[in-house]
Amino acid sequence: VNAQIRALVDAAVAGDFSRRGDEAAFDHVYREMVAALNRLMATADRGLGALDEVLAAVAAGDLTRSADATLPGRFGRLAASANLTVERLAAIVEAIRAGSDAINSAAGEI
Repeated sequence: VNAQIRALVDAAVAGDFSRRGDEAAFDHVYREMVAALNRLMATADRGLGALDEVLAAVAAGDLTRSADATLPGRFGRLAASANLTVERLAAIVEAIRAGSDAINSAAGEI
């Protein structure tokens, strides 16, 4: 069990939350410990994955994506902040487009 816990902790420290321990290999409290670590890894993986998808979309110029703000705890707050950031960026881009259209229209009239 120590080896599995160490492997999961090492993976998490390295930023790899996709790893899971083999909880079926243990009984009683040891199974519960590995199962709890698996839940922790899965929650972190899901939360960070949702944020990664939104930020990758923004980096590619897609301001239509949003993260699941119903994620638990800090992940939900991060998702909500990412969503608000994307919404504000989209509003800024729209204001720039509107200003550009107005300038082009005025230039055409001149």
